[in-house]
Amino acid sequence: MSLRVEADSLVAELQYGGGFRTHEFALVSGGAATKSLPRQQPLNIIHDAQGDMGRALITSRHAFDLTPFRDPARDMVRLAVEGWPERINYPYIR
Repeated sequence: MSLRVEADSLVAELQYGGGFRTHEFALVSGGAATKSLPRQQPLNIIHDAQGDMGRALITSRHAFDLTPFRDPARDMVRLAVEGWPERINYPYIR
């Protein structure tokens, strides 16, 4: 539903079906960062529903650590999250 950077976290407002089990989410690399400047890091948000077949529509907020995706030579990376139409700037202090 929404994605934004807050400090060193990607904050995601996610919506999914379920209601019977705890769902787990993780942010993983979708491949190597591009060599363009600023670098673009492809990312995927992985959803493990634990076999939950519930029909409730659930909305939850999750924060994912972005520090593993920093470029040590630059002070910004552009995030390309699968399924999200826009690139998101992740600025940080080196």
